[in-house]
Amino acid sequence: MKSFEREQRVREEGRREGLSEGLSEGKAEALLTVLGCKGEVPEALQSKILSEKDLDLLNDWLLRALSCESIEEFVAALEEDS
Repeated sequence: MKSFEREQRVREEGRREGLSEGLSEGKAEALLTVLGCKGEVPEALQSKILSEKDLDLLNDWLLRALSCESIEEFVAALEEDS
């Protein structure tokens, strides 16, 4: 019985991790889409966005990107927050 319960816990944990990873990837792609409408997204910025896993931070970035007029303005805002 303990082995079964342990397997269930491991599966559930894996499912949660997979869901979280999928959500962060989707949020990163949405952010890149918004930024792409404002100009060419530098590779370094793409990498930074795609490697970020914090959903709250990605959401903050997405909201900020929506209010920025350009990618340069978005990058400057990120640098101010750092």
